[in-house]
Amino acid sequence: MNGYVNGHTNGYVNGESEYSNGHTPGLSVIVSSRAVIDGQITPATLVCSTPAGKIVDITTRILPQSHFPEGTLYKDHSPHILLPGLVDSHVHLNEPGRTAWEGFYTGTQAAAFGGVTTVIDMPLNAIPPTTTAEAFDEKIEAAEGKCWVDVGFYGGIIPGNAKELKGLVKKGVRGFKGFMIDSGVEEFPAVSSEDIAKAMAQLADEPTTLMFHAEMIPPITASVGDDVQTSMPPLSPSGPLTQYQTFLDSRPAAFETYAIEEVLSMAHLAPNLPLHIVHLSAVQAISRLQDARSKGVKITAETCFHYLSLAAEEIKEGDTRHKCCPPIRAKSNQDGLWDEMLHSSDSVIKTVVSDHSPCTPNLKLLPPHIVGAGSKGRVQQTGQGDFFSAWGGVSSVGLGLPILWTDSKTRGFGILDVVKWCCQNPAKQVGLEHRKGAIAVGMDADITVFDDEGLFESNKASTRETWDSASSQARLLKSSFDLRRLLLGAGVTLGLGFGYLYVTDARSGIYRWLVVPTWQALYSDGEAAHEAGTRMLKLLYRWHINPRERPSFTTDDESGTQDALGVEVFGHELANPLAISAGLDKEGELIDPLYALGPAIVEIGGVTAAPQPGNDKPRVWRIPSQDAMINRYGLNSSGAAHVAQTLKRRVREYAASIGFGVSEEAEDLVLNGDAGVPPGSLENGKLLAVQIAKNKVTPENDISAVRNDYLYCIERLGKYADIIVVNVSSPNTPGLRDLQQVGPLTTLLTAVVSRAANVDRKTKPAVMVKVSPDEDKEIDIKGVCEAVWRSGVDGVIVGNTTKLRPAFTTGALSKKEIDILNEDGGYSGPLTFERTLPLVSRYRRELDKPEISKGNPKPTTPKTIFASGGISSGMDALAVLNAGASIAMVYTAMMYQGTGMLSQMKRDMRELIKEEEP
Repeated sequence: MNGYVNGHTNGYVNGESEYSNGHTPGLSVIVSSRAVIDGQITPATLVCSTPAGKIVDITTRILPQSHFPEGTLYKDHSPHILLPGLVDSHVHLNEPGRTAWEGFYTGTQAAAFGGVTTVIDMPLNAIPPTTTAEAFDEKIEAAEGKCWVDVGFYGGIIPGNAKELKGLVKKGVRGFKGFMIDSGVEEFPAVSSEDIAKAMAQLADEPTTLMFHAEMIPPITASVGDDVQTSMPPLSPSGPLTQYQTFLDSRPAAFETYAIEEVLSMAHLAPNLPLHIVHLSAVQAISRLQDARSKGVKITAETCFHYLSLAAEEIKEGDTRHKCCPPIRAKSNQDGLWDEMLHSSDSVIKTVVSDHSPCTPNLKLLPPHIVGAGSKGRVQQTGQGDFFSAWGGVSSVGLGLPILWTDSKTRGFGILDVVKWCCQNPAKQVGLEHRKGAIAVGMDADITVFDDEGLFESNKASTRETWDSASSQARLLKSSFDLRRLLLGAGVTLGLGFGYLYVTDARSGIYRWLVVPTWQALYSDGEAAHEAGTRMLKLLYRWHINPRERPSFTTDDESGTQDALGVEVFGHELANPLAISAGLDKEGELIDPLYALGPAIVEIGGVTAAPQPGNDKPRVWRIPSQDAMINRYGLNSSGAAHVAQTLKRRVREYAASIGFGVSEEAEDLVLNGDAGVPPGSLENGKLLAVQIAKNKVTPENDISAVRNDYLYCIERLGKYADIIVVNVSSPNTPGLRDLQQVGPLTTLLTAVVSRAANVDRKTKPAVMVKVSPDEDKEIDIKGVCEAVWRSGVDGVIVGNTTKLRPAFTTGALSKKEIDILNEDGGYSGPLTFERTLPLVSRYRRELDKPEISKGNPKPTTPKTIFASGGISSGMDALAVLNAGASIAMVYTAMMYQGTGMLSQMKRDMRELIKEEEP
């Protein structure tokens, strides 16, 4: 299943007819004096592709219609404000089974009226509920051709369906919801703690979110404590059933706080699984959630338009339109919710949603005196105005924006806050942040035109009016991601011209002569600078303004030397022989931004089996006069499981971008070669290396425990890597270099090679070992090479940081630099190259000796060498290649030379090759 259903054939608002009336096919332009772009309000011209439904260009000024080809559909909405289409991540569309309550056709129409361009449908109240893969398919079939906006779906957790959950993940549900109290419909019973534990076990490592309707009856005495787990009915009424206060008293705030405490008590069962509290009502629960988040629990909450705008004191007798669960509480509670959103720097309330839960009018049991009861010609009902018998739910999917904006303005909030709550954060929660929630190049062209000064009265006619949107079609969103990354660069370039070309060219002088020295001045601590740089590069890449290598600047078609830099490594034809060493990207967060700088190989890590903090800070120092560094990080790592989740997400994003979807099956297709790219790099001509290491606490003399650390890393990370790098050479992990002795090294590498050969994919990752430059005696080199051949390892990375210190001439270093030089840790910088180069030659000679390969696995296959240590120029790179390496790796030099270093190295290498030609 491709995860999409075209919905515009049944009247999608900006469908085919609007674009076939003499307008330029495939192009529409929306402009306004105000638009929310990149966190600010600015004039904007948005150019949208109608067939793709994507924004292809943005200019932060109004371009006239004459700027575009004749016949281009052009609409100026000034002075109204252009917002990203709202994402309502909590909606009940009750089809199939209860379509009379609300179906896809009318529910999505109402959403469209309110500027909501994406809704996520809850697993109830349709029949059947979305608790099995079969029910999910039935839901999709029911929605086919009826949707005016994009629709995604949640799965449900109920007693006994734990084994269905992974199947629903594969189908593409956006998350899972369970009730901790009676849901009101018999086909969706409440879950016990045991059911939740089973669900957590199934979903612990899946890319999804587990959500809870968090209400439970607290135990009154020990004798009834077990009854809590069976979700007894609400407390008995304490007064007239038509009085709202009677209903409110039956569902006190303690219901919510107790349920949330129960969820938090189980969070440790799946520490990496995001948890979410739906429709938070009681402010008393906020402190518990804040405390849990401060301790690292991954939990967030949402609240609803009605909790922020309605108060219990204002609800009239019998007005059951206000019944919902949890209930609308007192004005002071409403103020507390707003206060949390206003004053907390990291509010637990991330999103504001409708919890749209409609029903037929008769189920609301409205008495005649309530406006909207529709009593004319209706048979008198028993129980009119009874809050306990009436259906609970507020219908507001098309009204949330004006409701929230009206109250936000009076409390000091702005439209940017509304965009955060209703666009950005809900898109992120359901895994659609790469498509929804922002006006940006490459995003879906879901644009809401909002008159923030106008007044209107909601009525049956108004909620069926048409609306403005640049999307060309509605889809049922089932895949977790849709990254069309490869198309974004060109779209932005066309829009921003030369300034964009210069700033995003990795060779631009600003990176070496302005950014690097400015960064070093701002961050005296090397690690702080590294972390800030990582954050910045991720942000620039997300905005598609990251520095990148321009292909036209890295080839020399006239000389024909483009192929001269090509190299074959482990059966892959690589575009060039350059790599970025591990350390720049420890967690696998920067793989694609680093590829954009021009290397053929990116090495991430080192990754340890279990998370570990590394050595105490400070642990990184710069020596600017020598373009050098000293670090004693000690392999700080978030652990193999965490990094594996990051790599899995990247693969599934890629799978979605090429139309495979985001299921486990789609992931397997990519990893097994169906996408036609290497499974690690996901890009032809490039490879991804993942460096692994033992934990600091694992005794180096317990070879079995050490082996298990490395094998666990391969188990979690192996299928996402093109190359596994076994690090036995870090100078900052006690005892690690002792593993380079031939006996333990052979034992370790043999186990690693065996496990890598059993990685669950068609092509297996190559295995390399990274060795220290300090163990450079002949017996040391011979022992490593013997272990490499005996174990079947594919190659060696020669070099790492060194415990030794170069000899400096008097006056070369400042007093501060001399003090830094005396710090414990590994030294790296250009002066280490004089040791790297001969070491590469020595390893090449030893590995190529015929006698050492006899009787060993793959005796006729030469061992590959990567060179690492002090390489800072194209001349250095060519030197190590001529000495027998296949790849030259860089790290420290990039910290000083900036993002254009690799492009400059390639250019220098080509010129040197030309000079050597006869």
